[in-house]
Amino acid sequence: MPGFIRRVVTGHDKSGKAIVISDGLAPVVKTNPIRPGYRGTDIWKTNAAPAPITADEPDPTLGPRTLHPAPQGTVIRITELAPETEELRNLSADKVRSVFAAAGAEAASTFKPGARHPLMHRTETIDYAVVLEGEITLVLDDEDVVLKAGDVVKALAMGARGVCIGRPYLWGLGAFGQPGVERVLELLRIETRAAMQQCGVRAIKELNPAFVRRV
Repeated sequence: MPGFIRRVVTGHDKSGKAIVISDGLAPVVKTNPIRPGYRGTDIWKTNAAPAPITADEPDPTLGPRTLHPAPQGTVIRITELAPETEELRNLSADKVRSVFAAAGAEAASTFKPGARHPLMHRTETIDYAVVLEGEITLVLDDEDVVLKAGDVVKALAMGARGVCIGRPYLWGLGAFGQPGVERVLELLRIETRAAMQQCGVRAIKELNPAFVRRV
């Protein structure tokens, strides 16, 4: 997928003056068909500490995507999450495995039946997250934390499990206020009516467990 976030990389010329080395769209954008609306853009990476500094360093974001950085490395990434869907909340074990495998971190998944969310995961990293726009819910083992634009999370991931998800009505409120909420509710109404028509019913009360099939 083509880049959409501008990335300016600076450095120095031979005389020591600060210069722009590159100015363009960050080239590495990852999506996943199982997570519609998800876009992850890697801005930069380092692979050692202290990080080597050279005048002609190749773009470190190119190559296979990994969820976490290399040992003693870092990664800065901008992630866009769409409002959560019912399908996402009910992912099967196989689909969850494929989501994390696509990020090069299959072992990070802590999926188990009955968990609070199928995408709960664990990494041996120190994570810093800044909410740039909208609103998102941080789901932990025993509680939820609603985060808004400007909020910051520092996660010392020493065995803790968590996942960030989008709540549709809160996303609509955060993005567009009352009209946003009204639009989200209208979409839910349309989708609910379409599902009822496919089930051959005209009223919510006609629905029953017989319409649910485990696959």
